[in-house]
Amino acid sequence: MRITAIETISALFKGPANTVGVDVGSYALKVIYLAGAAPKYTIAGWGYLPLEIETSFEQSQAELKGIYASKLSMFLNQNRALPKEATTGIDGPSLIVRTISIPRLAYQELTKTIGFEAEPFLPVNINDCEIGFHIVGPSKDDPKKMDVLIAAVKKDYIESKIALLNDASLRTVVADANAFALYNAYETVSNPSEIVVILNVGASVTNMVLVDNMTVKMVRDLAYGGIEFTKNIQRQMTVDFNGAENLKMAHGILVSGDDKERTLADDKKEALGVSMALNNSTKMLVGDIHRFLEFYLGQNPDAVFSRILLSGGTAGLPNLAAYVAKETNIPTEIFNPIARCEGANLIPEKFQPSLATAFGLAMRREKDHLATGKKVAAVAAKKSK
Repeated sequence: MRITAIETISALFKGPANTVGVDVGSYALKVIYLAGAAPKYTIAGWGYLPLEIETSFEQSQAELKGIYASKLSMFLNQNRALPKEATTGIDGPSLIVRTISIPRLAYQELTKTIGFEAEPFLPVNINDCEIGFHIVGPSKDDPKKMDVLIAAVKKDYIESKIALLNDASLRTVVADANAFALYNAYETVSNPSEIVVILNVGASVTNMVLVDNMTVKMVRDLAYGGIEFTKNIQRQMTVDFNGAENLKMAHGILVSGDDKERTLADDKKEALGVSMALNNSTKMLVGDIHRFLEFYLGQNPDAVFSRILLSGGTAGLPNLAAYVAKETNIPTEIFNPIARCEGANLIPEKFQPSLATAFGLAMRREKDHLATGKKVAAVAAKKSK
């Protein structure tokens, strides 16, 4: 199987076909198909396909791939009107994102030399990776240079994702970094002059994307998510995984001292226990947010953060947005680009923040990177079998 970097594909034509956005998560497969075009999309198909998480810990990668492909195939068989072209996402330890400063080059020139330019900045063998890039703009430190956001992903990781979709009879036309898909989704609800952080808390990976004046400036993936929260409840309250998950989503976090006192006075020991069990996880998350923000402030001391946008399955954790707002002193709200779409009422509201990444993936079109002014380039594409 040969993966071709999207920036090196010969620009023979721009494919017009819409794609199905497939977000392969650790807790669920999320699928969206959009009709129409920006800024007005219609939800033309969607799926939220939960996995058996408790038993999946004991499965091999090959067995898990089979489970994922089977669920996706069943969904597609029930929704035969959906196209067979798909966009999927990449994140986690197999993806490396860096901002580098290099001599100014035109986009087409950079497509030919990106491997050479990126190699000194990557801690991996360049021949084992596919590379995508996004030209941020002129470098502040040197007017003869420009800042470029590069994304490098291991080829075997992409191959495994594409093989999964192939097994479900889907042809992968774009493999995009999940962080960039979140940015695509943000464009539909953006305020052009603001500085925002998109915080997508998934089951096993958390994506952080900093956008300044409609430009992606920083990206970081954290190797934990909602499953870590659930496991802490499981350990401290001596329940099984599903019981801990139910407790987590039923009670959430007690944010203020008054909340805790009222809960104690009402003898709601279970709610208090859940909040205490979540304490280590939520503190770890907020600590990582602070470090992310402080790094940017070190380079941009006058920056003022407008808001934090919270998405992913864990966005539904009661009071998480209020807790993040209190600890960071930045307004925090649920990020739900689906709410503005026609047909959004077809998707239960509790699932909508979980589908933000799939929504951003579904906004991609085959070979849309060839369009002039595309802000974020994909990492890789796959030719049909």
